[in-house]
Amino acid sequence: MSTLTTHTTANRDSHSIGLCKFNTTSKAIEVSDGTNWSVYDNDLLFSTGPSTVSMSLDGVDDYLESSSAISFASDFSLSFWIKPTNVNDCWFGRWGYSGAFISSNSSGNIQVDGTASTVGITTGEWNHILLSRSSSTITVYKKSDTGNASSTITKSGTLAYNLLGRYTSGGFYHLGLMDEVAVFNTALSSTDATNIYNSGAPGNLFSYTSLTNWWRMGESIDSTIPDYIGTNDLTVNGAVTSTDVPS
Repeated sequence: MSTLTTHTTANRDSHSIGLCKFNTTSKAIEVSDGTNWSVYDNDLLFSTGPSTVSMSLDGVDDYLESSSAISFASDFSLSFWIKPTNVNDCWFGRWGYSGAFISSNSSGNIQVDGTASTVGITTGEWNHILLSRSSSTITVYKKSDTGNASSTITKSGTLAYNLLGRYTSGGFYHLGLMDEVAVFNTALSSTDATNIYNSGAPGNLFSYTSLTNWWRMGESIDSTIPDYIGTNDLTVNGAVTSTDVPS
């Protein structure tokens, strides 16, 4: 009986069509098409190629919920894509914690737990947002087709969220699309923000060894969006898939 050869997420082999390996990091079988890896994990198929489906939230009662809190105690980075219809939208919140939210305020500026940056979102188009904390300084990067911006805010202590697309109570939901949410356990740089934005088309994040969670929003199974890297799956509450993706 033959045995698959192995590699890790951080040290994949170069692509050759039909190459099949067992990934000892993710405990999944991976097959190369010559450009991207298709990942077979517990009978589910995921692609490391471009995003093809996003999640659409209605701004009324749709949201996603993580199985455990997405918690940041020290340096971290949070990368996500949104296509908002309105300002004053909540993208991340936490049950029972009124001070825990990542959102845009009434002026459209990105804020973390009530502390606003000078970076504004652009409605009606895809925005890539990267929050990168080093020590107590969070750098907010926003990139979109119509412009880029960055600024810093000060925020120390542990930040934690388990809701995507809503606040802890009603009336503060995300109306629009959300895609490609990723968590890193280090502070990423301006260069990283540019590379992840990738001229507006989300790409493969496996080259980042600090990647701890990655939700490719369209890959939902039975109302669950699997965590591509870790084990913190998302439960879908009302949101539906959309073929409108960053590209």
